[in-house]
Amino acid sequence: MKILLLEDNSTDAELTRRSLTSELPGCKITIAPTLKDARECISKDENFDIALLDMSLPDGNGQELLVEIRESGADMAVVMLTGSGNEEVAVAALKAGADDYVVKHTGYISQLPANINIAIQNYKHNQQLRTGQIKALYIEHHTSDIDLTIRYLKQYAPNILIDPVLSASEALMTLPDSNLMPAKHDVILMDYRLPGLNALEFIKIIRQERKLDIPIILVSGHGSEEIAVQALRLGANEYLVKRENYLSRLPIIILNAHEHHELLKKQFALAESEEKYRYLFANNPQPMWIYDTETLAFLEVNDSAIQHYGYTKEEFLSITIKDIRPKEDIPFLINVVGRLDNVNNSFGEYRHLKKNGEIIIVEVISHALEFNNRKARHVMVNDITKRYLAENELRKLSSAVEQSPVTILITDLNGTIEYVNPSFTEITGYTSAEVIGKNPRILKSGDTSDEAYRILWDTITSGNTWRGEFKNLKKNGEHFFESASISPIKDNNGLITHFLAVKEDITKRKLAEEQISKLNESLEHKVSERTAQLQAANKEMEAFSYSVSHDLRSPLRAIAGFATILTEDYDKIIDAEGKRLLNLITSNAKNMGQLIDDLLAFSRLGRKDINFDIIDMNAMVLEAYDTIVAENERPLINISVQNLPAVSGDFSMLKQVWINLISNAIKFTSQKTDRTIEIGCTNEPKSFVFYIKDNGAGFDMSYSAKLFGVFQRLHSAKEFEGTGIGLALVKQIINRHKGQIWAESSPNQGATFFFSLPVEPV
Repeated sequence: MKILLLEDNSTDAELTRRSLTSELPGCKITIAPTLKDARECISKDENFDIALLDMSLPDGNGQELLVEIRESGADMAVVMLTGSGNEEVAVAALKAGADDYVVKHTGYISQLPANINIAIQNYKHNQQLRTGQIKALYIEHHTSDIDLTIRYLKQYAPNILIDPVLSASEALMTLPDSNLMPAKHDVILMDYRLPGLNALEFIKIIRQERKLDIPIILVSGHGSEEIAVQALRLGANEYLVKRENYLSRLPIIILNAHEHHELLKKQFALAESEEKYRYLFANNPQPMWIYDTETLAFLEVNDSAIQHYGYTKEEFLSITIKDIRPKEDIPFLINVVGRLDNVNNSFGEYRHLKKNGEIIIVEVISHALEFNNRKARHVMVNDITKRYLAENELRKLSSAVEQSPVTILITDLNGTIEYVNPSFTEITGYTSAEVIGKNPRILKSGDTSDEAYRILWDTITSGNTWRGEFKNLKKNGEHFFESASISPIKDNNGLITHFLAVKEDITKRKLAEEQISKLNESLEHKVSERTAQLQAANKEMEAFSYSVSHDLRSPLRAIAGFATILTEDYDKIIDAEGKRLLNLITSNAKNMGQLIDDLLAFSRLGRKDINFDIIDMNAMVLEAYDTIVAENERPLINISVQNLPAVSGDFSMLKQVWINLISNAIKFTSQKTDRTIEIGCTNEPKSFVFYIKDNGAGFDMSYSAKLFGVFQRLHSAKEFEGTGIGLALVKQIINRHKGQIWAESSPNQGATFFFSLPVEPV
């Protein structure tokens, strides 16, 4: 089967192609997005079995092509597609020669295969009507109009034979007196304005008195809506205004009127076999019912309706069709029913309500009939809820794929591209038309090895997913990087049918990584240079420290040694003032030595590596106290130590902290008779805060900024000895442990020193 699809919506076109190729094996589909393209396809290949024509197109209306197809005599069925369920549009399409009319409601694509088969059958039937003779009684008093009509039909519809009469009275003489007698004519074509008996009176006689059911087509030179309504109410089947080119529509109208008449005859024949109909109605697997078109009450229901909707038969017959609709849908229902008064057959998709409150989506086919002398409609229902939900999900998925910011590509088993999304076009510069039917290697840049491609292919053909990166080429020759995930698509039997590639443009990330790499190389170089500089500086500092330690200590040892000799050997000849001066020399030499030791310790601390261990702070405090305080001095100091937590730190450094802080507390309480020292700890969310509190001399907090500086003293050397380096050393140690140190005090009220250490190891 060869199908021409005129559709400008690429998504609908693709979904239609997939559905038809799946449901109609062996069919060949040609897609044309414009009228121009469709005309070219028909001119190249006139052997299409059916054409599916969209009504709304960028360059016109699909109905234009329908008229061209029918006027050319092309042998193909035609189905009109539209997004609007407008009844007038449908009627116009059918009058123009369409074999079927499909509204683009949700799920229409899945119905197209069935619609196509029906349309082809309708086309074959219509062809029989077109080729078979139709005798038309033409009542027209203008001989020129008669002549023009006969000439046109001989040329374009030779199967329609015109039998002209000049008045309605003459026509009555050629027609049977009742519907019990056979008629010589298949259709009556008549002008509205006639001499003597007018058209409306003629129709009244034909329909009401003689009860003839011959189709009547009224032709008028005036487009009066009032006349048309009157004629149609009296029994006319069609109304045609004599506008320009009206004759081009006449053959289709005559054919449709005749076909409709033949259909009615078949319906009457069907009514005669009522028992058969009732059997089919009752036992049909699809829910069916008959309802009164005036009251909307159910008149009859079958067992399938009872089972599907949950009502008993008695309950069904006590309600109306409004009761099986959601409340918000009832106004629409009333509107639809009102428009069905003059429509024999109808099709639609609606929401229905079961007895249990469940809402379902259904397809409804109905036709007019008379039931127990009441105007009614027969309804057949097909529950499409599952299909509707599935198609809705499919549409969501399709929209997601189309709108996805990443590239999506689908190939067949041979790697031939079947689909790319808009992101592919945006990133690569290739249109879908340029790549469909091609292999993805059109993007190949040559930077990926053949071995890598082999591994990729082996991975996906074995049913697994491959992930990696490509350096590819755009259409314009520009390189770009992609992160790709390529997976097999399997059918219900687990067989691979296609391959799916999902790719993300990572060009910006790659360029950023390259820049970062270059910056890291530069930084590493600078770090190496700085490290070398620091190592050289450290060597210089070590040399300086050695020089200080060696060269300064040597004269100090000499000064202290000779002062001691003078004191011991010349004690008897040196007077008291001389002995005092020698003591001053010895004391200052001793202080100078201590100062050198402290300075060296301070300078080495910054270069010393920290070795972290878990430290028992209680044991360390006691060890530091024992190191400082002599046995005979301990009873003079009242010291209390709380239970301290273990911390992570350098043992020797933290011990030095406690030695210096405890030493200070002991030193600055030396002038107190009741000397007290308290050591404890408080827990903060991320740190331990240790403190040592004394009742000594204290200090003025306005000078606290100087407290931890090198050589900074808040008391004179006469009051309390010291070099002024101890607290600076403590601060440096605590800082290297990522902690902080501070103090609180008042003069003569003692002082409290605090330092924090992280809870978690640094």
